[in-house]
Amino acid sequence: MDVFYASDDRYAQHLGVSISSVLTHSKSPINFHILDGGISEYKKSIILDLLNNSPMSRIEFIPVDNDIFDDFPCSERFTVASYYRCIIHELKPEIDKAIYLDCDVVANCCLGEFFAIDLEENYAAVVEDFNILMDERKAVLNLPAGSRYFNSGVLLLNLKKIRTDAVFSQILPLLDKYEKFLDYYDQDLLNVLFVGKVKFVEPWWNVMEIVFRKNGIHCQNRFYNNKKFKYYNNNPKIIHYANRSTLWFDGASQFLHKFWLDYYWYYKKTKFYSGIRQFPCFLFLKKQLKNLTFKKCKRWILRIHLTSNRRIIRIMGLYIVDWKKKEFSIC
Repeated sequence: MDVFYASDDRYAQHLGVSISSVLTHSKSPINFHILDGGISEYKKSIILDLLNNSPMSRIEFIPVDNDIFDDFPCSERFTVASYYRCIIHELKPEIDKAIYLDCDVVANCCLGEFFAIDLEENYAAVVEDFNILMDERKAVLNLPAGSRYFNSGVLLLNLKKIRTDAVFSQILPLLDKYEKFLDYYDQDLLNVLFVGKVKFVEPWWNVMEIVFRKNGIHCQNRFYNNKKFKYYNNNPKIIHYANRSTLWFDGASQFLHKFWLDYYWYYKKTKFYSGIRQFPCFLFLKKQLKNLTFKKCKRWILRIHLTSNRRIIRIMGLYIVDWKKKEFSIC
């Protein structure tokens, strides 16, 4: 079974955590292909170390020339590495079927079950993006009214069919046509390129935070009854921390994934883990203090008053000493 990722150095830790989760549940050897956008040798060594308990699996790093994507729009959130999935069929012409995963996912089951899905004549097996805003994307991208917009973070790719139909030869003309309207860049392009040629699978293969936020009011669900939809999302086979929805991301989202803690269990199995500073309770407390206007808390806990006629140290709301008058007072 072949599994592809795309990563730069910034996301190398999350890549390692994702691979750790896949290996934890794997029942057979896996070939990991990392489309490498500049991962340091040190972080590569940490990732390769994950194979110590899975000697039959292997990891290869495939350097990617970013000049290929000079004309592709990027942002801080959607880096050039997000486009790497569009050249998998060229980089590995001998592979006819493969799984692609974003670095910000963890697997809670053996991916062999996902890999076994029959793609028939479709380009990919995908999960619908249930964010209610995605209906707007369909209109902007001129997708058929009855179509479904999918999330590109978890894909089972029919590389043979994609190669045969030369699907990605159309990407540059599409880029010229839609560049001003691309909010989700590679995902928008893939939805246009694959329209009518994708197989939608159960939501538990790509569970994102948005389906839980405020009891799901930001979601739309037109193809599953509510009971089944809740069951799928509450029993995820792949958890997707889109929008940095777990605490181990720099600039973690204010909206935590219901399964934000699962990241930690796989993180601990890697050498990226750095001990007490990465304990969930420590990070959670830090986040809560920040939400409770951390600056105000700090001012209450410890503040030094300096004026022209007196200097006062205040700790926990108590004036400990007035250095001029040598007396105590309470705030």
